[in-house]
Amino acid sequence: TVVLCAGACGLGMLSTMFRPDPTVVQPTVPTDPAQPPIAVNPSIPSRSSAPPGSFANPYNVTHALADLRSGESAGRTSALLFLQDADVDPAQQAAVARALEAQLANPRAHYLAARALGRWGDKDSVDALIRVMETTDSNPLPNAMVRSESRLALGKLGDLRATATVAKCLANGSDVSGARIALEALGSETAPAVVPHLNHPDWSVRLASRQLLQKFGVTGDVLIEQSLRDLSSNELEQRKAAADWFKTVPVNEAYRVRVARALEPLLSEADSITRVAGVEALKIWVTTDNTPKLVEMLKSTDFVVRDGAMTMLLQLNDPASYAGIAGQLESDPGQRHAASHALKK
Repeated sequence: TVVLCAGACGLGMLSTMFRPDPTVVQPTVPTDPAQPPIAVNPSIPSRSSAPPGSFANPYNVTHALADLRSGESAGRTSALLFLQDADVDPAQQAAVARALEAQLANPRAHYLAARALGRWGDKDSVDALIRVMETTDSNPLPNAMVRSESRLALGKLGDLRATATVAKCLANGSDVSGARIALEALGSETAPAVVPHLNHPDWSVRLASRQLLQKFGVTGDVLIEQSLRDLSSNELEQRKAAADWFKTVPVNEAYRVRVARALEPLLSEADSITRVAGVEALKIWVTTDNTPKLVEMLKSTDFVVRDGAMTMLLQLNDPASYAGIAGQLESDPGQRHAASHALKK
């Protein structure tokens, strides 16, 4: 009850305080159109005198360019954000591009500047963007992001001078997705820079390279030659990837003997997975030139290699292999059975 009374008293006092004083004449808004308009405070600017960037004079490329050059942080950020989506004005494109390039060295602006150059850059921006991609420092994450945006910008600009640098980024795995997008945008003329990564040890680089080469329509001899080189690579994963690739393509008779010979060393690899890849690929490309190696592999301690060698010798039916197969009749029971079966065939 006390609270309610106090509240009621308070409301009553407020209503008394704000009740219009009947002794004071209240101003009225003139309703007669013939009367002059009410005066306004002259210190408030009219729409016609509104400053740049106000609702009466919208922010535009000219303002953004001035803000980029001003060195003032807030204005520079506003300009960079505006230029991300602003329509390109051909008359001011070169000036904007130069101003954006100047911001690539600014750690507080280089990310947005690189993005904006994808829209506003021109042929003269290519060298500046390439320099960014080749720059490293002790703060890897922001720089990686800037380099990624620079790659995308170069792809949009479509200048083939960027091919080698972008392909290098694909090869070292620093930004596989960004490099793939940029190379795809640059077009099929970048294919020679992608081919060497067909069987790259890193599966993500390998996948991106094969996707690009397929999109560019690269087939045939150039890929076979590259895979032949990769079969003798110092990188185990690259040798295995090359063997796996030969399992997926149709046999080119002009290359059959060379490929079959190049696959032979994989049967003696220390890595069992690579040995299996070699056996499976050789089953597709095998020739009678492989007979001596296959006879030798009948004594392998790896069952998969032994069994694969016997299968291929049976497939070839080369008289030069008969003595070697017969020698397995004195081997363990499994090999004896396989040798007997092969000789009967």
